[in-house]
Amino acid sequence: MNTRIIKIRESLGFTQQEFADRISVAQSTIAGYERGTRIPKPIFVDKLCSEFNVNEEWLRTGEGEMFRFDPEYDETAVYASELLLEKDNPFYDLIIEIMHTYYDLDPKSQEVIKTSIGKLVENLKKREG
Repeated sequence: MNTRIIKIRESLGFTQQEFADRISVAQSTIAGYERGTRIPKPIFVDKLCSEFNVNEEWLRTGEGEMFRFDPEYDETAVYASELLLEKDNPFYDLIIEIMHTYYDLDPKSQEVIKTSIGKLVENLKKREG
């Protein structure tokens, strides 16, 4: 499981500290899991899967896809995960920086961004139809 935890963290573009902060554990805990010197507790597995939409079967066994896909967003999720798996593509740094910037915002600012993007998407759909 340790190498799969590393793959998740790296595919999301997080340092161990950023990853640990997102799931409310110590950086040393993540380091122990990644080295294989600590075994993740069920509560950690649940939180990791929930927070990052990770496929629990893949995390535990390596079978299936790394991330769960909601059928409504499947195409978008596939494109995004492909872009994030190829660090040498021109979008990688941009996507990572957008994610880091968003998660550095306070909750109120995140909500403003979500609302604004929702309105933008709504306007685009109106123009298409």
